[in-house]
Amino acid sequence: LEYYGGWDLDAGRVLSVNGDVDPWSELAIVPERSEGRWEMPTFWVKGASHHFWTHPPKDTDSAEVVAARENIYGQVVKWLGERDDVMEENKTAHVVGKSSKDGVLSQ
Repeated sequence: LEYYGGWDLDAGRVLSVNGDVDPWSELAIVPERSEGRWEMPTFWVKGASHHFWTHPPKDTDSAEVVAARENIYGQVVKWLGERDDVMEENKTAHVVGKSSKDGVLSQ
């Protein structure tokens, strides 16, 4: 844990998806550890082990695994949409003479 920076990560937009029978879940980012420092949503998948939701979909997948895939997809779409909003703001700002760096507007 120390090798990767411990719990004090300097990161954002990190999605933590864990199965409740995943042996790696002890190292998971959970709300109690994030303390609102980053946008780091956490999903727990009942009955799933490590990365079960990353396997190709099957008719036999549990409702929890299907929901996990939908949650992951929805979160990524949300983040990509936020990036689109920033890009639109930058286009507008450029027209009125403002500049931007790394997607952040400056006056």
